[in-house]
Amino acid sequence: NRAKLLKIYAEFQKKPKKKEMPSLFGNIPEVKEDKSINIDDVPFTDEQKLAFEKEVLGFFFSAGPLDRFEFLDFLPQVSDIKRLEKAKMLAYVLSKKEKKNRKKVPYGIVRLYMGGGEVEALLFNDKWDRLKETIKEDELYIIEGEIRSEDEGVKVFINDVTPIPQGSDVSKHIKGVAVYIEPESITEETIDEFKRALTNERGLPLFVKINGGIFVSESYRILLNVDNLKKIESLPGILRVMILF
Repeated sequence: NRAKLLKIYAEFQKKPKKKEMPSLFGNIPEVKEDKSINIDDVPFTDEQKLAFEKEVLGFFFSAGPLDRFEFLDFLPQVSDIKRLEKAKMLAYVLSKKEKKNRKKVPYGIVRLYMGGGEVEALLFNDKWDRLKETIKEDELYIIEGEIRSEDEGVKVFINDVTPIPQGSDVSKHIKGVAVYIEPESITEETIDEFKRALTNERGLPLFVKINGGIFVSESYRILLNVDNLKKIESLPGILRVMILF
C-alpha cells in the first residue's frame, strides 16, 4: 500500500551508497542482506501519512490535511476571510520559524493550510512568546486573528490558537452557521425552502448576512448536517453557507 511505498522511498533516500569492495572472486561487489526496510510495518495513521508525505516529498498527494473533516466544503476559505477584518478558521500548520526584526526582537512566521489554499500568518511580541511552544508543525488548530489582504495575498495576524488533538471531533468547536443571501435574487419559494431546512429547537445558531450586515436569527436554528447545508447553499439567492468557529 501507499504507506509501505513511502517508507521504502524514505529509507532509500537516507541509505548511503556503499562502495564496491573486492572479494576473493575478483571485482564482484560484496552483497549483504539489508534488514533496514521492513515492509510489514503497521500502516500509518492519516495524520502520520500526511506528515510523512510532506517531509519526504514536500507536498501532499494522498489527501489534504483537512479532507477528513466532513464539512470541508463549508469551512472558511481563503476567499472568505480576505473580505473580513477578523476571522476564526480551521487550519493545519505546515511550518513555523522565528525571525528577528531590525531591533533584534523575535517574531514568528507560520505557514497555514486552510480551505482554498495556503496563507502566511505572523505573530509579534507577546503573542509569539505566548504561543510559540503551543504551535507545532503538522498539527491542526482553530486560528483566531486579524486579516489583512494585500496584492500578494492574504496575511493572518494571529491573536490566539486552539489545538485540535488528533482524532478529536472538530464539530464540537463549531459555534454556528452563516448564510450569505443576495436579496435581489431571493424569491418566496427560496424563503419557504430555506425555512423548511431550519428548525425551531435543536441545532446551532443561525447568522444571516445580507448587504454587508449580519443578523442572528431569534426564531430559527440550523442543523449541522452536510446534506442539509448543501441543500441550503443550492437554493437561488443563497451565495454561501459557512461554518463559524
